[in-house]
Amino acid sequence: MNRVELIVLDFDGGPDLVACLESISLQSELPTRLVLFDNGSSIPLSDRMKDRSWPFETMIVREERNTGFTGGINRSMNAITTPYVGWINNDVVLDREWLTTLRAALDADDRLGAVQSIIRGSTAVDGAGIDISSGCFRQLGHGQTIGEFDTREAWGVSGTATMFRTDALRESAVSGFVLHPAFFAYYEDVEVSARLHKRGWKTAVVPLPLAS
Repeated sequence: MNRVELIVLDFDGGPDLVACLESISLQSELPTRLVLFDNGSSIPLSDRMKDRSWPFETMIVREERNTGFTGGINRSMNAITTPYVGWINNDVVLDREWLTTLRAALDADDRLGAVQSIIRGSTAVDGAGIDISSGCFRQLGHGQTIGEFDTREAWGVSGTATMFRTDALRESAVSGFVLHPAFFAYYEDVEVSARLHKRGWKTAVVPLPLAS
């Protein structure tokens, strides 16, 4: 059985969400299960998905109000049972080899706590990990083309399309929360990267454009 479950958070997602889920269904290696978190959508996700089927188990968790990225991930993580878990934004389209490539990276290094892919925007790179070399937090490679930067310079990972070692997240949790409850939707990935490093876990970016 596969060793990866995925989490996708949604708030009134439309065609972008469908494209995201279709890209997951086309992965060369399918996840064990997809946890869809409905973050207080005006039309429940269960209603929007009732006529659709996917080639993997799907679990829908709903919150009646928007709890942000942090609240959605924290609640969804309670359902995760696999060694690895992927967090994917609902407007991301994954390359067919995304899951296989990131899982293989975690398999190859038992101290690697998180690995992300390069995220492509419509005309250039959107981000390739978190960079702190200038003294502030920014997305490495933002606005550049593939090959103009070194992914090894990334200090941490963003939550856009990232796979984590489940034990690493739970080991570094704050009062049982994987993401610090003081955050809502921004910089929570910076903070969790710092906690992973403090616990001795490594983070990495695969040098391939695997999501857009």
